[in-house]
Amino acid sequence: MSAPDVKTPERAPAWSQPGNGLLWGKDFHTTGPRDIAIDTPRADGVFRWLHMSLADNGARQWIERADFLPQNVREAMLAPDTHQSSFVEGETLSCVFQDLQRDFEIRYTDRAGTVHVAITPDMIITARMHPLGFADVLRDRFAEKLFIDSPQRALDVLVSAIVANQAALVTQLSARVQKAEDAVLAGKAPPSARDLLELRRRLSIIHRIMDGTKRVLMRLEEDGDLDAALHPTVEKLTQRAQGLDEDVTAAQGQVRMLREELELAANQRINRNLYILSVMTVLLMPATLVTGFFGMNTGALPFAHGSGTWVAGGVALLASLATYLYLHWRGFFR
Repeated sequence: MSAPDVKTPERAPAWSQPGNGLLWGKDFHTTGPRDIAIDTPRADGVFRWLHMSLADNGARQWIERADFLPQNVREAMLAPDTHQSSFVEGETLSCVFQDLQRDFEIRYTDRAGTVHVAITPDMIITARMHPLGFADVLRDRFAEKLFIDSPQRALDVLVSAIVANQAALVTQLSARVQKAEDAVLAGKAPPSARDLLELRRRLSIIHRIMDGTKRVLMRLEEDGDLDAALHPTVEKLTQRAQGLDEDVTAAQGQVRMLREELELAANQRINRNLYILSVMTVLLMPATLVTGFFGMNTGALPFAHGSGTWVAGGVALLASLATYLYLHWRGFFR
């Protein structure tokens, strides 16, 4: 499969207070994002991002006590739901998105995880149970002095990071599919059925994630409670998710066609082998009949003395030759 990525997954930095479940926090100033603790005072007009681990009981307790969030939003943040969803409660947008999980030494795993999101006019809170790949994309973007100053910008950055994380894997998988297709067309060593099954399985996982993301965003577009300022962002993200989903669908189609070509080639080999075996069986059948006749242990067997072996051999060869000529005349070898 794809080569391991040794990039270290998200970990709680030194400035994170122990026991509160904060993985990282950012205040976005015009000069770039600044690391903050969970209780760092915030300057007026500064947008904040808190990324938390739901595996830490401290994070769950902090969310439960976050009175600035509506009760329904807090319950959604802590719910064990794994399906993607969204709703608007007052000025707060609550979403659940899926992304690919990652391990310490593997960037892309074959497991999907969820990130629970709450976006207020001046803050975004994301919480996950397992490490997800979009955090690596965000880390790279933070290093480029990313600036966030509004809920629509925060939603754009978050969903774009999720899409970008999976798009990178789709690019790798598509390259493997094209390489396998080139090998088949060039008559080189084809991919194994196990490799094709693995490609199809991983593409299916991404398709389910992107299809769910697209549907969540489409429902948001139709939600009358959604802030009008968020509509252009949601529409743009819907198109982006749909575009990636179409790329995945195209790669899945290539895998299916490649598998059909391999199955067709395998059937042709089987048919060719059966054809050769059938020809050999038909050609040897008269000779078998002759040798069976002269091998009978009965009296008065002709040619039992003298050159009987050569006569029997000649008769067998002539019988096979006659059979071959007859089959050739009937067009069996065309």
